Amino acid sequence: MSNIATIAQVPINYVDDKRPHSLIPQICVSPPVRQLKYHSGIKHIYRSPSANNLTVICPISEILCSYLPYITDTYFQYCNSRSQADKYLQSKVDLNEQFRSYLNIFQNKTRGLSLNGFLTKSIQCVTHYPLLIEKILKHTILNHPGYRYIQQAYGCTRQLNEQINKQICEQENSLRLDWLQQHVILNTDENSTDRYVFDELIKFNSITRFNKQRQLLLHGFLMK
Repeated sequence: MSNIATIAQVPINYVDDKRPHSLIPQICVSPPVRQLKYHSGIKHIYRSPSANNLTVICPISEILCSYLPYITDTYFQYCNSRSQADKYLQSKVDLNEQFRSYLNIFQNKTRGLSLNGFLTKSIQCVTHYPLLIEKILKHTILNHPGYRYIQQAYGCTRQLNEQINKQICEQENSLRLDWLQQHVILNTDENSTDRYVFDELIKFNSITRFNKQRQLLLHGFLMK
């Protein structure tokens, strides 16, 4: 019991110590964090009148079902902005010497993980959610009151994972089509670069007549 009490005390000490001295308080009032706080019905760990008693009010099943539906939009926004964030970060590294020096200082404290790696880490974590919740579900008895909620959370994480994977694939496809547009010559006249072929403007990264995004089906080296 002493070990359980120690583990439960850690988040309390962390919140009590760090919240008044936060280095970036704007994160606490950012729209995604405010949305999670507003929608989640999570109750915190509290200390009972007995000094050695710590009580958890809300079970893990309710915590999962409270948070997961509302992190979907936040993850989508993050994934949409990631490619632009990578480009902006690379431009800062290339053009700003002071920024590069700061990165070199912090690099020694991150076990070799680059800042770009940190931006990708959040997306990689999404793939772990279904696996972790599946383990919780596996070790929960069928007649447990929270079993149904854990099942819902498991389905929600799998759906979130599939949607984000689909979104990432669409972004990669769009980038490839843009690259093709810039590097492939599409014109019948050798002296023309207007991208018209037989009076038709060819734009790769566009919508088809069936109102669907064009897909790059195959790419590779062309040898002759």
